[in-house]
Amino acid sequence: MLKRIVASLGVLGLLATTLSTTAAAFPPEMARSEERALMDLPTNGMFMVSGTSTDPDAYQGPYAVSLPPGKNYSDIVDMAIAKSNDHVYVWYDDYTVSQGTSWDFDYYSGASLPSYDVASGRDSGDIVGIGISSSDRVFTWYNNGTVSQGRSQDLGYHVDSYSFDTPNFLLPDEILGMGIAGSNDRTYAWFSPEDVSNGTSWDVSSNVTDYGYPALPDGICSYILAKAIAGNDHVYTLYRHFECADVP
Repeated sequence: MLKRIVASLGVLGLLATTLSTTAAAFPPEMARSEERALMDLPTNGMFMVSGTSTDPDAYQGPYAVSLPPGKNYSDIVDMAIAKSNDHVYVWYDDYTVSQGTSWDFDYYSGASLPSYDVASGRDSGDIVGIGISSSDRVFTWYNNGTVSQGRSQDLGYHVDSYSFDTPNFLLPDEILGMGIAGSNDRTYAWFSPEDVSNGTSWDVSSNVTDYGYPALPDGICSYILAKAIAGNDHVYTLYRHFECADVP
């Protein structure tokens, strides 16, 4: 799917907060400041931020993320955060899944990553978003407009398939990431280019609004790799970053 590529033009203004502002139980908080935008970005081409559904770095600016051995940013399908313990699950296009923290995706994984199954007739490339509910049930949305419910290693274990609706002018294959709020199980969907909506697992067509991008040094571009919502409703976004001059 087409990923929205943007160049940062300085620190973004704080947009309307649509999720909780409780402090995150992840890495130490970083001040939201002009100086933060001048920090050195991670050298592996990825960074994580935390914020709200519309303002991705409202709470914490870019910090480094490590992947399991042999994995690359291009292998990532999506990530989700378990509400019971804030473990971060990341699914890869080779049908493996890791378990870790927001800065170390392999932290809780064993010597080898377990495999996962998708819903009937689907493959890993069909997935547009994954979210974990307050009961730790895993919801997976697909580009054909269907959703399944299951476990981290069997995405269709509980419910193999049912349909979901998007806003009239947005298509399922325009989704860049999805997440489920810990406070009320409301489902959020982020679309390309800059629209976010929310609702239920079967209807995310409500409350469409714009979302922003994180503050980065001039000349640096980024696009969304994955989205997830923690138990305290902080939204975590994984980005790929690169020099804008490298865009064809």
